[in-house]
Amino acid sequence: LLDPSMQGQIYVNGRFITSWGQDPRIGSHGVALFGMDLHSIPVWSGRIVDFEALKVAYGQLWHEILIDARLFDLNIATRLLNRLVTGKDGLEAEEDESSYDDQDAINVNVDCLETQVLATPKYDVVGIAAKALATRFAIQYGKDAFPCQPHEVEWVKTLLPNRKPIFVPVRLIAILRRGGYFDAQKTADELWFSTNVRQATESDEKELIGEAIHLLEKAGCEDITPEQVAFAASNDTGYGLLPSNVVSDKSVCRYSEVRQQYCVHEGYLTASVADYGETPGDQKENKRLKAFLLGMYMAQAHPDGGLLPRYLLRNKDAF
Repeated sequence: LLDPSMQGQIYVNGRFITSWGQDPRIGSHGVALFGMDLHSIPVWSGRIVDFEALKVAYGQLWHEILIDARLFDLNIATRLLNRLVTGKDGLEAEEDESSYDDQDAINVNVDCLETQVLATPKYDVVGIAAKALATRFAIQYGKDAFPCQPHEVEWVKTLLPNRKPIFVPVRLIAILRRGGYFDAQKTADELWFSTNVRQATESDEKELIGEAIHLLEKAGCEDITPEQVAFAASNDTGYGLLPSNVVSDKSVCRYSEVRQQYCVHEGYLTASVADYGETPGDQKENKRLKAFLLGMYMAQAHPDGGLLPRYLLRNKDAF
């Protein structure tokens, strides 16, 4: 039931039974952002006797609605997304402020029935509805949008510099997590340390890594081997793309302590020394400079916080 005035109202076979969130007899809590008219819920003496059956039926209803192309013109996915974010439809041509009388309906910090049934496999077994809503989020906010809470913004900017943080309520994040938008750390790990990782194969790549490790050893670093250094390709892994501006986006190198692995952005191989404000020299000089810079980035990513200053001081006469 799409009209805002019907939020939370529960009908069974066209007969009004109760309102979700206002009837302790069925154990409901939170709010419902939409009303519903269900046809497979057991009713006894004018009351619902199994609210779990109601949630199962409601989850199945959303599953069918969000994947049915015949309902596309009704903008139901957009309505759901907007009500989760703001409590309102956001469809200007149809918006009627007088329809939102219940203050709980516009408190986006309140849990809602839609989140309860879409964010868990108990009510949406395969998660197709959550994936459909995640697709709508990407369409509405852009493919580079990343849903997060306000306190996560700086973390997202650091881990995912080419993504745009979008503030959304926890009740939407819970659904989007199931739909494929994972937390910032997992997304970054998948981007940098997924199946797109490859070892150095060309002689120039091996020479670059070897020289960088040699410079690190001069700074007292003895725990990095060539086998620990790999390249991360920039093609899409399903979690998005690595930043294209390798240098300016601070995306040259990442370290995974769990995997004991350094991953270097493949784009660094073709980056020009001009990106650092230096005038390109001959080929040999450019190779030495890029090896020095790669060692610097690896020292920066290393768990030993003292390695970077040692690296810079002990290699200050390298050029």
